Amino acid sequence: PPPHARAAGAPAIVVDAPLLVESGLDGACDVLVFVDCPLATRQARAAARGWDPAELARRERHQHPLEAKRARARYSIDGGVCLETTFKQVQELWQETLDRDP
Repeated sequence: PPPHARAAGAPAIVVDAPLLVESGLDGACDVLVFVDCPLATRQARAAARGWDPAELARRERHQHPLEAKRARARYSIDGGVCLETTFKQVQELWQETLDRDP
């Protein structure tokens, strides 16, 4: 696996990868963050992308269950709230990560 970001001297590296666990690259991460979002919100966002209503279900069937991803994560962010609230959660987590001893 690739070296950890801290070992490479970076304060932190963020990887936004919905299939991180499925790819097996989660082992190269120091911390996993799960962005939780209600099904209705995920469906609305998929529709806004122009996806057929069944597309989200098809994609999610080919991934690890959300409960398994949630259980593997050290932190969870609520992505089902307004963008401002989600952003505040991300800022707080980012600061905590930077403040943590390597």
